[in-house]
Amino acid sequence: MSEEHNTPSGNPIPLPVDETRAPADGSERDTPERVKQAVEDLASRMKKAAQNDPVATEALACDLAKRSALCGLEYEYAESLACLGFALSERGHPREALLSIAEALEILRRFPRTKGLSRGLMALGNVHIVSGEFDKAMEVLMEALDLSREIGDQEPVANILLNLGNILYWRGEYTRALEYYMRSSTEAELRRDRGGQISALNNMGAVANALGYHVEATDYLTRCIAMCREGEDESPLCTALDDLALAKQGLGEATEAEATWLEAIGIAEKKGLTTYLIPMLINLSNFYLQEGRYLESGEYLDRGRVLAEGADSKIDRIRAYRTGAELHERLGEYPAAIYYLKRQFALEKEVDQQKATEAIRAHELATLRTAQEQLENLGEIGRSITGTLDRGRFLDLIHGNVERLMDVTTFAIASYDEATREIVYEQILEDGKPVPGSRVPLDDGRSLAAWCARNRKEIVMSDSETQSAQFLGQGAEHRLMGGKGSSKMTHSLLFAPLVVEDRLIGVMTIQSDKIDAYSLENVQAFRILASYAAIGLNNALQAERIREQNGELQRLATTDVLTGLDNRRAFFDKLGESWSLSTRTGTPLSLLIMDVDHFKRINDRMGHPAGDYCLKEMAGLLSREIARSSDVLGRIGGEEFGVLLVDSDEDGAVYIAERLRLAVESHDFSYEGKRISLTISLGLRSLVPRHGDEAGMDGFFSEADTALYDAKKRGRNRVSVFGSEG
Repeated sequence: MSEEHNTPSGNPIPLPVDETRAPADGSERDTPERVKQAVEDLASRMKKAAQNDPVATEALACDLAKRSALCGLEYEYAESLACLGFALSERGHPREALLSIAEALEILRRFPRTKGLSRGLMALGNVHIVSGEFDKAMEVLMEALDLSREIGDQEPVANILLNLGNILYWRGEYTRALEYYMRSSTEAELRRDRGGQISALNNMGAVANALGYHVEATDYLTRCIAMCREGEDESPLCTALDDLALAKQGLGEATEAEATWLEAIGIAEKKGLTTYLIPMLINLSNFYLQEGRYLESGEYLDRGRVLAEGADSKIDRIRAYRTGAELHERLGEYPAAIYYLKRQFALEKEVDQQKATEAIRAHELATLRTAQEQLENLGEIGRSITGTLDRGRFLDLIHGNVERLMDVTTFAIASYDEATREIVYEQILEDGKPVPGSRVPLDDGRSLAAWCARNRKEIVMSDSETQSAQFLGQGAEHRLMGGKGSSKMTHSLLFAPLVVEDRLIGVMTIQSDKIDAYSLENVQAFRILASYAAIGLNNALQAERIREQNGELQRLATTDVLTGLDNRRAFFDKLGESWSLSTRTGTPLSLLIMDVDHFKRINDRMGHPAGDYCLKEMAGLLSREIARSSDVLGRIGGEEFGVLLVDSDEDGAVYIAERLRLAVESHDFSYEGKRISLTISLGLRSLVPRHGDEAGMDGFFSEADTALYDAKKRGRNRVSVFGSEG
């Protein structure tokens, strides 16, 4: 309780202070000083417990609330209520948590620029996350983040960034979630915050699972679990075990997955961690369902569903109903399956309606209720626009629906390039025909689109000739684009900034060559379409980024970092593909395994940088010597390379092997002015794979490796063929 804060103006809450009551045991009455010291001790214990023990946190927060009230410590009383709310939320009681935090914030907002207020906002954000109210959670957590930075309080920043990442993760925006997790990890490392590092590893594992990279997820989560066990951090241990079980399931390791879930559930039950327990019970039920173990699936599903309904956890309830429907369908119990499907759809509709209301409440939806038919049309349009992740399809949907609802001479939609601070036109249509676009600087003083984006305000004009000056100044001729495109005069113009979560995504405009073309209903409909367009364009851009990220992750997972060649995993994947192809076609397959002779001497004498140079130079040399695109070159060990020669018999493979050997022997490897002489030894195995001999692939590699060993044994710098005596 070392933070300095001043009592705010206004009436404080009534605090029950009894100055006359003596202790029941007849001991000396507590002085205010002693009570205050006890409050400080309790607060310290409470904040420590809040890191991993919500049951203890709840008890300590209740005790602290009573003691701080008796001592007249209003600020400390509010802090205890906020912490109590956090604990109640963690234990699956969001309604009670919300009441406690609301009371705390009512007090704490009278103490501006304090740590207590930022902690209260964090607790409120956590409750909204548990309740599935992500927009509200994002808004509150951003306020907490801004306040923490404003007052120089870096302690909660890592946690806030983590929770913001969690919101994006639940929305399926994995790339943005990963960005927040990485920022959270950096903050945690700077503060040597072990708990923050644990959370970052856990969430990196969850993202890897979501992207289907279960091997990488297992690595992150195994490290996370080791740190949790070392520090006896049981709350994060539960979530890490849950994610690890999902990774094991994805890898087909059913026994390990089941054991991991059972361990996680045991810990959560022992500690009363209801929020963590619910999804784990549903996950294990799903696992048993996929394994065909319907009795166990039903048992764990019932436990998870009852807890989810008691906690009013909408996300978990939807998952439970979905699993229940599938389970009863498999059992042939169709009335029960239909019952769960109805509950799932009803709850999903409720959640969708809540999200839609939050997304477009700023766009005056109430005024459109008088036009019921148009509202229904807009809802259908919105679902189609926000439901597509293809940018071309999205643009066509927007234009087609705008044209159907109102008069359109010119239609344009642009995205915002943050890096260059430019408006980039995705599509411009005039009378339905494409018009060349351009990039418009955000500070362009003659562009209405730039003004709209810069100020994040809509533009409504019924006659551009008389109204442009109020946006661009006297004498400025408005332009849609930066010097290109249409020269056709338009009079009625509507511009709307496309904004998602306070981020500028782009600009949309419709224009007519008629004066006063758009009614109030048209303007209101345009606003709603713009809100859908913002979400749709953002989804399409995010999907493109995720596809790029997935491609990059796939490349990183299969590429050797030093040489840029296929790594061992990718090489063996391609070996399996080539084995199957040769089996079907009856064509020969040859495998070369080569090792750089006496490579350890280079590292020992000249250092590892010299060794790395040689390996990179070797990779480039071998790549140039292997001409056919069907052949595969990879780095399969430290100084060991592999070459897979498709449709190549033993004679052809020997020729290639000798060519590679001579190329290395004659190549000038020079590092920092010093020439390095290198040679390679090669082992070769050629055969025609037989049908039904899938296990023979391992022997194929082993035999090439044996030939390599023989080449080294016989003096190195040579090619040895498996089964050949010479």
